[in-house]
Amino acid sequence: MSLSHGIALSLVAVAVFIEWITGKIPNKLSLAGVAGGLVMGAVEHRFLDHLLGFLVVAMIAVVLFVWSLFPGGAAKLQMAVAALIGQRGGLTILVTFLAVYLSIRGSVAILSLVFPLKQSDQETPFPRSMPSSPITFIGLIVWQVSLVMFP
Repeated sequence: MSLSHGIALSLVAVAVFIEWITGKIPNKLSLAGVAGGLVMGAVEHRFLDHLLGFLVVAMIAVVLFVWSLFPGGAAKLQMAVAALIGQRGGLTILVTFLAVYLSIRGSVAILSLVFPLKQSDQETPFPRSMPSSPITFIGLIVWQVSLVMFP
């Protein structure tokens, strides 16, 4: 695992912790990831790969955010991860995140149709917004394992 991959895992682990406590992923954390990723790209002589990773994932994530298919914090975190690990890894993690996140959202929607809430229910059994950083963390781990298994 390269240094930029270790930094990406650390960044997402910090995002998981902060989002778990506060319910938000700070903009400063995502911005630091983007800046750090571009610097790491320059240090590793792969600046263009890291920049393209950031730009491609940013375009996709912003479109999905505008269509309300993607939470804002997750979009920013995905951009930071893509800037840190490059285009191929960033896209792989984005696709993994989308598959897991949208399948969870779909399952929650189906369950709410099957088991509708009564008017008297004050609390909903499902969270209104899911924490997204743990799913990103799972995507990073899956991607790391796939790199080892399929070099």
